[in-house]
Amino acid sequence: ICTVRTCWRQLSPFHEIGKQLKQRYETSLKVGSTTNEATGEGDISHVRMQPLPGPSDQIPRTTDLIHIDDSPSFCRMTKYSPGTSARKCYKDKNCESICCGRGHNTQSRVVTRPRQCQVRWCCYVECKQSL
Repeated sequence: ICTVRTCWRQLSPFHEIGKQLKQRYETSLKVGSTTNEATGEGDISHVRMQPLPGPSDQIPRTTDLIHIDDSPSFCRMTKYSPGTSARKCYKDKNCESICCGRGHNTQSRVVTRPRQCQVRWCCYVECKQSL
């Protein structure tokens, strides 16, 4: 009979962490920042929910993601980002998001892949090609 039990913490799968970060980013709280003249320390002021326009003041929780400046548009080219023009996307997965609603062109290709490869004596590999 085993009487010892060991527990440990571990990270969630990477895609789960990404989904949680994206959800927090999309519901982040916009805050203002002021400097306390007496202490010189920064204070958070005038908290506002990002998704809802208007003065919905709220105190952020320790689990909330907050920001001072609005995020730039990642769709347009800036000195910090090449934008999304001419990016490749997967038709059934992410084209609307990546192309920022501008539409996209579709290309079809026939791709052959090597199969049933064999090493031929001495110095080369011979394969059949399949679609």
